[in-house]
Amino acid sequence: MVAGLPDRAGAAVATVRSNETVVARVTLTFDDSGVYAGQQVRLYAANISGEEKRNNYQPVLVTGEAAQAAWRLIDRDSEGQPAPAVEADGYRDYAYLPAAAEGVAP
Repeated sequence: MVAGLPDRAGAAVATVRSNETVVARVTLTFDDSGVYAGQQVRLYAANISGEEKRNNYQPVLVTGEAAQAAWRLIDRDSEGQPAPAVEADGYRDYAYLPAAAEGVAP
């Protein structure tokens, strides 16, 4: 799970102002000789807490309207970026990104 630094630095706030978040899964691929070949990202819609008003520090994956609320925030902050390749109720898969050829800038 991708977590914010303030939560780990002791500056966490127990009162929930916004419950929406995402959990990122990045799958890295390598060829048979161990050379990096590329990656794919899957985002899961989530809430930062299992409780609505108080942060119990137990994130939960969500679907339905709760997932749509998370996707609205992601879409707002990702304007101009490639759309997901696959979109399901609780997750989005983004296109596989192959590694840049040697000597070619990404």
